[in-house]
Amino acid sequence: MAVKNRNDETFHVQKDQKVHTRASEGLKMKDEQIKVLTEQNSSLIESLSTLEEESNENSEHKIKLEEENRLLRASNFEVQSKKQSIEGQLEKIQSETLNRDKQLIVMTEQNGELLRLLETEETNNSKMASE
Repeated sequence: MAVKNRNDETFHVQKDQKVHTRASEGLKMKDEQIKVLTEQNSSLIESLSTLEEESNENSEHKIKLEEENRLLRASNFEVQSKKQSIEGQLEKIQSETLNRDKQLIVMTEQNGELLRLLETEETNNSKMASE
């Protein structure tokens, strides 16, 4: 039985060594997986940080563009208001010009008629004076 016990002990030692070796290999594999995952996490965190910076820059750019847009709209409104005012003034001036042109035509016709009447009167006066 002493042989059997010794064989049993050797068997148990070998078995323990195999279990220990497998456990060591499992721990090494687990450590390697943790290392890979840690590297991936670091890479992802760096990518997220970069994306966050880009997002912040884009947000700031958007705010600037919105402000520029607001200023341009305000400026456009002022220009449109001035344009409408000038168009109103232009219509008034055109209307006044048309009225003056009509008055000028009437005065020209009246002056022409007066001139004819004057010529007729002068002709009549000349005839009377010559008689």
